[in-house]
Amino acid sequence: MDGTRIVVVEDEQIVSKDIQMCLKRFGYEIAGSAASGEDAVSLVKQTQPDLVMMDVMLKGEMMGTEAAEIIRREYDIPVIYLTAYADQGTLDQAKITEPYGYVLKPFDERELQTAIEMALYKYRAEKENQKLKEQLLQAQKLEAIGHLTTGVAHNFNNALNVIIGNLELARLKANDETLEYLERSQSASEGAARIVDGLQANLPDIPFAVEGDDNHILQVILNLFLNARDALEEVEEDRNSQIVVGIEKVERAGVAYACVSVRDNGIGMSEAVQQHIFEPFFTTKAVDRGTGLGLATAYGIIHDHEGRIECKSEENIGTTFDVYLPLTENGQKNTPEENKSVLEEDNHAHEDANGHTETILVVEDEELVRRTTTELLKIKGYQIIEAVDGRDGWETFLAQKDQIDLVMLDISMPWISGLELLERIMAVDANMRVIIVTGNPPDDVVAPGAKAILAKPMMPNEMFEMVRRVLDDEV
Repeated sequence: MDGTRIVVVEDEQIVSKDIQMCLKRFGYEIAGSAASGEDAVSLVKQTQPDLVMMDVMLKGEMMGTEAAEIIRREYDIPVIYLTAYADQGTLDQAKITEPYGYVLKPFDERELQTAIEMALYKYRAEKENQKLKEQLLQAQKLEAIGHLTTGVAHNFNNALNVIIGNLELARLKANDETLEYLERSQSASEGAARIVDGLQANLPDIPFAVEGDDNHILQVILNLFLNARDALEEVEEDRNSQIVVGIEKVERAGVAYACVSVRDNGIGMSEAVQQHIFEPFFTTKAVDRGTGLGLATAYGIIHDHEGRIECKSEENIGTTFDVYLPLTENGQKNTPEENKSVLEEDNHAHEDANGHTETILVVEDEELVRRTTTELLKIKGYQIIEAVDGRDGWETFLAQKDQIDLVMLDISMPWISGLELLERIMAVDANMRVIIVTGNPPDDVVAPGAKAILAKPMMPNEMFEMVRRVLDDEV
């Protein structure tokens, strides 16, 4: 049935033949037969059947139960016992090896078929359950990694926020105070530099562009790099290990693509493995080395960008992944002169902005971020009240709520989180204007009552514009 292959282990030749004929009538395939425990273990190793029918009492040094234990432990193949003995001692001995069924001789054909089908069903159910548990474990690991990377991203974006803000202050206030702002920028940039230390690379300018989510595309390329690195770790030490990256403009079926290739000379993959590499949770790595989600995620991202990802690999030669992303309509990106023009327009936006007098409560636990934000807002004429964390923000709001026109609060703070503080503020004054500031992706933030969400690092122009729109009730 469905190509199920069974090994029969029985020392009585007539009984063995009878069992095999019976199994064939049921539609099963006979993978082989053995008359001793030693031969049974050897046969199972060679044939890798789906099920073993094992006589408990075999001639020779190895009992059927001993052979069954070896088969279960080393080859993970289900065993059904065949025996003419039904005494308690035999049953107890058989139970230790965790068989999938127990059939008494002489057997009824219907009972035998039922025992086989139940054993196969139980085994497959256990394998599926084990697979689901492993997937759950990997998902939990991914969740833990997600929490970790979220924290790293938050801290990194805080550092960038300080750098960008203070550089803007230095530009707008180019006098003796500039030194202090630049010192703050240097302090924050040192923290960011440690994160990216050693990742510098000089790349030639690429005269074409694609449209898409740069973070997601970066995730795909990074995953291909990590796979290439892992493949190189398993090659012989005397091989000159290499990862080669290339990008070129290609055309397929009249459509122009940017093709990014990542090639390694690692261990490579067999054709059988290549058939499954884009399946979720499929991995050839050890449990503690990979989740099996990387290439599946990459495939989904590239598909969402209307592109394609292809793999070419040979065992002991290496692997090449080609990522095809459709170019923008004209296939070009801005020239340096065009980019300069955009920057100049941004600068004029600063110069043309008018001063304002509204009062803003800034709640931020990172001192450098708080000081930079408040001084940028002061330049625009706003009156600023500072709070150093959620608890201080709550107390300050209660004491001065009648003077406050807008609250800007960080989402991740000690004592009282930004979301909890938002909820408290809304309970007191549902009309209070609140802007949430986060170092995490804005789409991940649910903040009922907030007028807007700003993502760090905040570009000064974007912050000024959003503050103005919220105060003018335009959002």
